[in-house]
Amino acid sequence: MNKIDTDIILVGAGLVGMAAAISLAQLGYQVVLVDQKAVNVESMNVDISDDLDSRIYAISPTTVQWLKTLGVWQLIDIKRTNPINAMKIFGDTNTCSNASELNLLAIEANAQNLGFIVENQQLMHGLWKILQTLNIKVITNVECESLKLTQQKASLVLMNQQHIEAQLIVAADGSNSWLRAQTDIPIRTKSYQHTAIVANLSCEMSHQNVAKQWFGGFESDNFGSNSVLAFLPLPHNQISIVWSLATEKAQALMNLNDTDFLAQLSLQCGGGLGDLQLVSQRLSFDLSKQNCMRLIAERLVLVGDAAHQIHPMAGQGVNLGFRDVMALEKVLAKIKSDRQPIDQRALREYERARSADISSMMLLTDGLHRLFSNKTSFLKILRNWGLSSINQQLLVKKLLIKQVVS
Repeated sequence: MNKIDTDIILVGAGLVGMAAAISLAQLGYQVVLVDQKAVNVESMNVDISDDLDSRIYAISPTTVQWLKTLGVWQLIDIKRTNPINAMKIFGDTNTCSNASELNLLAIEANAQNLGFIVENQQLMHGLWKILQTLNIKVITNVECESLKLTQQKASLVLMNQQHIEAQLIVAADGSNSWLRAQTDIPIRTKSYQHTAIVANLSCEMSHQNVAKQWFGGFESDNFGSNSVLAFLPLPHNQISIVWSLATEKAQALMNLNDTDFLAQLSLQCGGGLGDLQLVSQRLSFDLSKQNCMRLIAERLVLVGDAAHQIHPMAGQGVNLGFRDVMALEKVLAKIKSDRQPIDQRALREYERARSADISSMMLLTDGLHRLFSNKTSFLKILRNWGLSSINQQLLVKKLLIKQVVS
């Protein structure tokens, strides 16, 4: 059996996993990155003439600054990104009315912008380029076979009979984490019985770098009631939509032809961007919430979707995962500077550092879903009054914007 001794094993070569591998290697740790899938390098190389990726992320300014420290952001083609200068949030009284509208402007919090829209493949490309410059051993296209965690070390055996031992193993292997399943970490899972439809569209009128979100819609139509629709600004006057609604309604929308689908979409957004045309395929995925009761086990930490899964309405999922890595980086940097080995005390410090942020984001997204999916007339009046009231409170708006940009 081929044995490898290292400092840290990182399982999962997605965005959060690769970022963690880079971050910890730059601290001076020996890192081995493992993923069951082969890395498709070709899919990460894009030209300005290529169509925009339909898988996009709203990256916060805090995350952008951190990606710059890793050297990743500098490798992203800025022409394929788009700033968010403002957000408009609409209630469910009327999609065209400003009576239940909340406006969050970057300038109100003395911020340059609220974040950037970035393609998945652009982020993967930048991360992979930096990864190749570091002394990181990458093992892909092989599944994990067994895991042993003791007070002294973490031991991982792969299906190809490679045996890796380390001080720490980081689980970045997604919401169905194999590593997490090997521990006694309890999880709570909730299906929203909702499905999100995503697609890219071209707009007749300028989106003016404004992200928009509609909660609810017209109660009398077939699709708007209890839905959440988001428009995210893309380059070349395109937008990315994320339309979350009851699964049976989402399936019906997916079965419509393009013309009928666009007609339903225009009904929900009030036609504010003029004629809309699909420039990508429509994709869909089911929505659920997943909360881990603990973020650590003996010699193991959870990051990203392995640690938490939230409703996409706030667009904070990947930022939450990157903040996991930032917190782990801070803890392990201190360990490194003190020339101390990684121990369970350090892992508990990481868990404490992340608990409040994850809990507050869980409460925010789940609470908003509960509030706007409730059909009670009184709650409908109250929630729409709340949006318009907040719009008049600059201090409250600044606090909301601070949450967005973090």
